[in-house]
Amino acid sequence: MIGLVAALVFTSWQKPEIDPRASRLPPNIHPRFYQPGSHLNENDPLLLIQAANELMTLGEKRVIAYLRAWDEIDELGDWSMQVFFPFWLVRALFVGKGNNYVFPGAPGTGFGNENQPQKRWPAYPIFVYENSTILFFPYSSLIGGQISPFRTYLDSDLPNWKFRQTKYVLPDDPFLILPKLMVPGASPEGAETTQEAVVSQIFKLVRTAYRPAKPGQRRKAENDLKTFEILHQEFLTAGCHWDSRLSLYVRKDGSYDKDPIEEFIAKEYKYPPLRNLKVVLHFDRQERDTCGYSADVSETYGSVTPTAVLEAVDVKTKKQLDWIHINSPSFVLPGDTTIEKMLAEPRHSAVPELRRTPSTMKLFVDEKVQFVLHYDGKTYTSPELNP
Repeated sequence: MIGLVAALVFTSWQKPEIDPRASRLPPNIHPRFYQPGSHLNENDPLLLIQAANELMTLGEKRVIAYLRAWDEIDELGDWSMQVFFPFWLVRALFVGKGNNYVFPGAPGTGFGNENQPQKRWPAYPIFVYENSTILFFPYSSLIGGQISPFRTYLDSDLPNWKFRQTKYVLPDDPFLILPKLMVPGASPEGAETTQEAVVSQIFKLVRTAYRPAKPGQRRKAENDLKTFEILHQEFLTAGCHWDSRLSLYVRKDGSYDKDPIEEFIAKEYKYPPLRNLKVVLHFDRQERDTCGYSADVSETYGSVTPTAVLEAVDVKTKKQLDWIHINSPSFVLPGDTTIEKMLAEPRHSAVPELRRTPSTMKLFVDEKVQFVLHYDGKTYTSPELNP
């Protein structure tokens, strides 16, 4: 009996005090704030703040044990949450021991920040405003290379960090952060990039209390300050403000929304049968305001086929939005060539197997678009489509 008790004590001593697999906190997502279908990811500022605020109440030792157990999780459905989120979380939970400390980047990623202004961006990409508010700045992306295990990163840099003692309190009006960052020299990025990123993050932060009524307005506000201000005034009229007890934005009466389960109906458009070529457009809508598109292509077995190009055109302005080549045997990217050069490629032996070519561009929902298919010296234009 004594041996059994001793074994149990030893086992409990080995385990961290907080097991992420059983915890209410990320990376298994925070069920109090997250609803399936909301498509949250590692660039969600609200989830980051909520997780940091709740973890702070547990104390430094338990938080470090929780973070060290992160890499042991292997059943996550969201790969990006598992890989990237902890690198952001430590920036919200800790500050550098030195005044000019800058968090190092994670090897193999675009997290590097050694050249950023240290005094303005002490915890890049976490922007701290007036020592009490926080805004997540999503400038990093995977750029190749092997990502080091988070625990290796944690253990090597933890001696340089000091645990944050006070919870984050966001401003009742986070829209005012944008003009402060648009002043020359306030942001390490260009004005256009800064505006798009900050506006996107503001609307993610306030989504529990306010969402624009019309799909597409939020994305339009990223590039149009007039639209941004219209939506700002709607936010103020609703009496929205930050609730420190809940760590989220609420309306005047204290009510708020959880992230809804949104199921989007997939749409497609089939081009009429063409000589030796079949083309079907697919619209993959996973967000409320935007969707991606791709083209499925199959060629007639035994034929010799020219390269086909698909061009997206704005219905109102008739300007080109995007283009992709959909059956070329070459690996050249659209940004490295032109439509004319792609169409001038030599004909190639047909590939009868179905293949899908995706675009990296996002289309605005409720903004009509037409697709022009260039093939074998002719053009075939789709009807006006609404993603």
